[in-house]
Amino acid sequence: MLKDFNKSGDDVAEISASKLAKLDRYQKFDKKFPFYRMDINGYALRIKEAMQIEANEAGATNIFNIHTIKLATLQNVFELHASWSDLKNEKSDFVQFLNAVCAEEGSPNVFSTTKLRVLGLLWCEGGDKEKAFEFYENLQDNDQPKISCTDKDFKPNFFGLLDLASEQVVKMEARFSGNPQELSDE
Repeated sequence: MLKDFNKSGDDVAEISASKLAKLDRYQKFDKKFPFYRMDINGYALRIKEAMQIEANEAGATNIFNIHTIKLATLQNVFELHASWSDLKNEKSDFVQFLNAVCAEEGSPNVFSTTKLRVLGLLWCEGGDKEKAFEFYENLQDNDQPKISCTDKDFKPNFFGLLDLASEQVVKMEARFSGNPQELSDE
């Protein structure tokens, strides 16, 4: 399953300045943070490792009952990946971005596992089958064979996916790239 995941580095090389210059503003924003350099399976593994650490600290037996991950835990599980080093700086654009789109309300540096996992689906390297598998994993927590649209995990994952793929990317690109926002709040 993890044949294309580099456990101690990046899966994809950093994009060159010449290639970056040819991209539109939203494609450039997609390359601002390290998600594109990691395969979705490896990213999901690291998030699950973080969930396990949080579960151990909370005395929980099932990682899927863990709904938040602290910044310190993310720093720990992504430590071997150089492109993720900005996690170590709370004032970095990367941590500020995670706080803007994934933080639990009123809890800076404490991130929603659902939002982190959805962000990986959108921005990490990987094929359709890999991402479909990870999306399925996000929607179920007890290895059930079927998922219903009334499942408790469906709505936050589906609407989180839509929000991050549309409104949030436009707002966050303007905020972190200094470009004017092309989306009205009306």
